[in-house]
Amino acid sequence: MARNVVSGTPCTPSPSFVFGMDAQNATLICAASGVWMPTGPLVGEAQVALPCSTPGTTAQQRWAGNEWQTKVPGVPLQCTGPAGISTWTHFAPA
Repeated sequence: MARNVVSGTPCTPSPSFVFGMDAQNATLICAASGVWMPTGPLVGEAQVALPCSTPGTTAQQRWAGNEWQTKVPGVPLQCTGPAGISTWTHFAPA
């Protein structure tokens, strides 16, 4: 995780390990557009499509892919949907 990043400054987009923290320990993500953007708090690891409790929180997928694909660690996920039925999903490109 990158430390002391600043919202709105350039970053190098990547398919995984894209989270950073600013000087106040707020979570930011290196968006596909190549800029650090604020996002919900990082709560650890999760698996896509499984239930989550707090919409807007973020996590990293331990291993993305299946037996026919290259496994990629640290893919970012976001808790989306109404409270009570939220699930982990991949971030939409920004």
